[in-house]
Amino acid sequence: MKMLTFLLFMGLLPTSARANEDLADERARDYYENGREFYQKGSYAEALVMFETAYQLSGRTTLLRSIGYCYEKMGRHEDALNTFKEWMLVGEADKMPEIERHIHRLVKIITADLEAEANTPNEAPPAPAPTPVPEPVVQAQPKTPEPKAPWRISTGPTVLYGFATASAIAGTVMAVQAGFARNEAADNCSTGDAVFCQASASSSIRRDGLFSTIADASFGTTGVALVGATIWMIVDNRPAPVFVEPTLNGIRLGGQF
Repeated sequence: MKMLTFLLFMGLLPTSARANEDLADERARDYYENGREFYQKGSYAEALVMFETAYQLSGRTTLLRSIGYCYEKMGRHEDALNTFKEWMLVGEADKMPEIERHIHRLVKIITADLEAEANTPNEAPPAPAPTPVPEPVVQAQPKTPEPKAPWRISTGPTVLYGFATASAIAGTVMAVQAGFARNEAADNCSTGDAVFCQASASSSIRRDGLFSTIADASFGTTGVALVGATIWMIVDNRPAPVFVEPTLNGIRLGGQF
């Protein structure tokens, strides 16, 4: 009985193995067809995954050609060359001429790429940015004050100042004469509780009164002339309006300075 069971199992084993192989081939064929569609669309990375999976499932060496094509289209020439070398090791003898053509072509491509890279001049490093030059600091020059124009004295103030000077001199002279006359009168008059003057003192008293009056008038005229000349000079030298007007108490000077 055991022998019969063993013989039946051994008879079924090849059938099961063949079924698994057929299933693997079917799945590999599906991956291969999907890979072809991706390749035709230009999706080489997706096609590479499909072809590699189909190769792992079926072990068909011709799939290495499709894998090598994907690497080449992706610009990975070294990987493509290694793939064709692997195909040379496991491929059929009738495929050798084709494999050698692929290897020879890829070697030429890789060699040309290396020569082009060697002949490409190195890019010069970018020139350093110019160092910014600080702008010179301009120090503000101190503003030179404009020279003030000297005060000018016109003819009018000059005349008044001259008249004031003459009046002052005349007043001084009259004041001195009045002093002499007062002294003469004092010599002819008595001193004490009652003052009695001789007839000769009358002349000195009159002269004292006259000279004193002239001196007071001269000094008053001097003051008026000085004030008038000063006001006149201010009006001539100041652009601001200045006014002079009489009041009950005298003369009022006003204006903006």
